[in-house]
Amino acid sequence: MIEDEVLPIMRQTGDRWNLSSALCVLSSAMLDQGDLGPAERVATKSLSIRRAIQDRHAVAESLAELAFVAWRQPNETRGRTLFAESLVIRRAIGDQAGIAECERGLTALASADGVA
Repeated sequence: MIEDEVLPIMRQTGDRWNLSSALCVLSSAMLDQGDLGPAERVATKSLSIRRAIQDRHAVAESLAELAFVAWRQPNETRGRTLFAESLVIRRAIGDQAGIAECERGLTALASADGVA
């Protein structure tokens, strides 16, 4: 399991970039399994590390991951806020795939609220 084997090694070596990436992937897997609380905690940790190392692309990715968690909770308002924050960064760095992902998420959340 990634939690038991990989994460401790990354913590010991101080490899914050790969640790934050592994945490984001782990959050996504937890979300897929419906473990929303743990998914949110792990994604929040990933975001914190990514902000600390100032990797804008990675920050945007973690924000989107948290938006997906919020969507499933359901907390549409928080999901929209997180997708919008990710979208601002992704536009600034020219991440076309990320822009599309955020726009799809925002559209879906607007539809879920009955707002077209």
